[in-house]
Amino acid sequence: MEQLIISIRTKATRLFWLHFISYSAGLAAVILLALFVKHELSYDSNQPDKQRVYRAHVDYKSFGFDTLMPMRDLAVALALKNDSDIEEIFSLIPAEFMGYVDHHFNLDAHNGETNVKLKDVYFASNNLDRFINLDIIFGNLDLVLNTPNQLAISESEAIRLFANANVIGRRLTTKNQAYIIGAVFKDLPTHTHFQFSVLTAFPNTIEKQPHGYVYIKTAVNTDIAELETKLFKEYLKTKSEEHKTVQYKLINITDIYLKGRSTYEMKAPGSILAVTIACGLIFILFCK
Repeated sequence: MEQLIISIRTKATRLFWLHFISYSAGLAAVILLALFVKHELSYDSNQPDKQRVYRAHVDYKSFGFDTLMPMRDLAVALALKNDSDIEEIFSLIPAEFMGYVDHHFNLDAHNGETNVKLKDVYFASNNLDRFINLDIIFGNLDLVLNTPNQLAISESEAIRLFANANVIGRRLTTKNQAYIIGAVFKDLPTHTHFQFSVLTAFPNTIEKQPHGYVYIKTAVNTDIAELETKLFKEYLKTKSEEHKTVQYKLINITDIYLKGRSTYEMKAPGSILAVTIACGLIFILFCK
């Protein structure tokens, strides 16, 4: 033991331990950076047919705005729904964009009615399951999205409202309408750009074309640039002359979290710059 202590005190041993600690710290940093990059690049990687699903945007750089606006007219995409490059169209529209500004409801509680406000309410087209992997734990989502005045709510929202996840058949009422909870889904994972807690079907009649998030599932081997051109031509049919300077963009669903840079994102987007810097640091640390 005495000889070991003496050897540790020698200059060569100290240098060895200095290099060892430095290498260990560098390796730990590389691992942490790699985990960060992996997490940031994993967003929406579990969605169905992710390679062929895109969200529509309009690039307003020519107007002086550094933004890709994700909220577009659903009518633009629907006008081309029979195009050979488009397999399917899905829309997710915030409730306030459909004129439902007040989300206050009365729910039936054990001690009478309680006034509550629902979080992140969206109208969704009935093909949601072909665009988003949603884990349904109670009820029938397909029935909800095909039946007016029914709701699908997240597990945490169900527990917040009723202190129980199995709330199928429970009622929420407003001054004019009553809603029935028809499905409960597990909370969305963190690695997705989607953020909703309540889903409901589109109303049978819509007074004016709503704005929302429009997703397009393309046919196999579709030329995305060509499809963007088709969509842009349709977009211009209802726009003024000045809109000819903007660009219509399709962003793959796995890139939305990092490339979305609008105040209209469902959740705060990530930073592609941060990912690039992290990759650069990993390269530097490996080369040292």
